[in-house]
Amino acid sequence: MPALINVAGNLVLGAAAVLAVRRSPALRQHPVSWSLLVLLAFEAVVVTPVTTYLFRFYPQWSMLYWFDPQLFPDLQSWFGLLSLAAVLLNGLAAVCGYFIARYGVKIGRLWPMELPIAVGVAAVVAVAVKWG
Repeated sequence: MPALINVAGNLVLGAAAVLAVRRSPALRQHPVSWSLLVLLAFEAVVVTPVTTYLFRFYPQWSMLYWFDPQLFPDLQSWFGLLSLAAVLLNGLAAVCGYFIARYGVKIGRLWPMELPIAVGVAAVVAVAVKWG
């Protein structure tokens, strides 16, 4: 999937991981709990291979056709670094969504739990309107 949608999806995934286990005492007591480890394992086992595959074999589609290959013929040599950047952004988005939603669970407020989901959905809608 395109990189922006992938990052938005990982932001929502991080928040959803917290909302799924919001009643767990481990979530409130320790910043690194089993739910964060499951999220990171999912990122490593599923998201990273999918992202690198799409960037390697469908690079223009993954970047929403921002770069014309005829204008930037040397872009092929940067796909490895762009793929690494996408993987790191996906992991960072998932962890940010997790910790923002976890903060909402800890303080008992709803808006921090919903914020990553709202931002992720808004990003997907913006991509669909602009490039869809």
